[in-house]
Amino acid sequence: MTSALLSFLLAATAASPFADGATVELRYSGSLTPTGRDATGASVKTFTMYGLFTSDVAGTHEVVFLVDERGGGGWSWPERYGFLSLDAKNRPTNETRIRILHDHDGSKYPLDLSQPLFEHSEKIAEDAKWIAGKFQFEVTRSRKVAGRDCWQIDVSNSFGRRKQIWVKKGSNLVVASSQRITMGRGDQFNLKMELESLKELDSSARSKVTKPLRLLRQLQESLGRGKDEIRPELTKTQVATALKIVKQLEQEAAGTPFSKLASVISRDVKAQSRRDDDLANLSQKFVGQPVPQFTLKTLRNKTVNSKEFAGHVVVLHFWSYKDKPLVEPYGQVGYLEYLKANAERKKYNVRIFGVAVNSRLADAGQYSSGVRSARKLKSFMNLSYPVMTDNGEVLNKFGDPRRLGAKLPLWIVIGADGKIADYKVGLYSIKPDKGLHELQSVVAEQVKKQRTK
Repeated sequence: MTSALLSFLLAATAASPFADGATVELRYSGSLTPTGRDATGASVKTFTMYGLFTSDVAGTHEVVFLVDERGGGGWSWPERYGFLSLDAKNRPTNETRIRILHDHDGSKYPLDLSQPLFEHSEKIAEDAKWIAGKFQFEVTRSRKVAGRDCWQIDVSNSFGRRKQIWVKKGSNLVVASSQRITMGRGDQFNLKMELESLKELDSSARSKVTKPLRLLRQLQESLGRGKDEIRPELTKTQVATALKIVKQLEQEAAGTPFSKLASVISRDVKAQSRRDDDLANLSQKFVGQPVPQFTLKTLRNKTVNSKEFAGHVVVLHFWSYKDKPLVEPYGQVGYLEYLKANAERKKYNVRIFGVAVNSRLADAGQYSSGVRSARKLKSFMNLSYPVMTDNGEVLNKFGDPRRLGAKLPLWIVIGADGKIADYKVGLYSIKPDKGLHELQSVVAEQVKKQRTK
């Protein structure tokens, strides 16, 4: 074993175990298991975490991580990897966190994993206790974990013990962790992870494994996704950016732990590019054409016929309108409500309709529950614009973009002349002070055309 790796394993309080520039690979495996009264002991999610550690002369570290998940959903590829920066005491210096994403009862929960280097190694001693932020740490016992002699550290807050961490004696290496997780309506889980292997890389291996990192960093930074982004869809600009480098990324990642990720990125951006082209063709097919005739019913069973739209600028918002799980893009209906109020205040001749597209509405036995769900959302969001129901028949008249692999919402703007003026699939980019600015611009243009006639 080299002196650099011994330094990593044995340096208990050194500012940086990577001061000599060593590069170390760590591999962890973990699971998420229900612990409630009716739990069977079977895991609902398993995962692996690969970590690549490097350091600079100042003793700070960079942790490049890659997470693979199985079961219960998971992150899209832009969030599966990242670059975590640590100072000489292993405190994070950027906002990056190592996380998994679990789908529980239709809602998605980001769950933080323990970082592989313990932040408070200088405080570890037999029976030691200390407080950091809202948490109290206590070294409770010595225990062998994964074949390594470790200190067990209990982490508690005002609700009791939340986590246990096992740190290798004489080091800051996190060998294992176990934490209590609550999701949904108080459902309890245990999130565990344990070190599988540790290996220092020689110069040749280091050169190979770090080769794709420049492009991966460039790609992640250029996408500019929010830290809590859970949607897999990329914008057209993001897809175009990724397409420029995927071929080179696959070449540079070949034979490294990032090879599979590079292949996933390549397949996904090419598929999304094809989808965007298909959606653009779909939009061209409808824009400028007379609106198809249709009839819908409101949540109060009132009939609305498209013939009533004559002489009005109309916005149709096709979406699920389900009250649960309450996930994005539910927030955009609030901005749509604001657009309605603004149009009324300015006395624009604009009508706005939400169209609840729900598979339950096509089933007579589930129709009532589908309507109740939409009513609850309408009430929760305090929407004044009418919401109508559609079992999919009306959406089909507008080319149902879901058939092309896209997701709702679909936004249709109809001019006062009865022709489709705009066809938009997906979310609008929103700035809090401007709301649905793109949609507002389209509506304003149609209002202007109407008034000049």
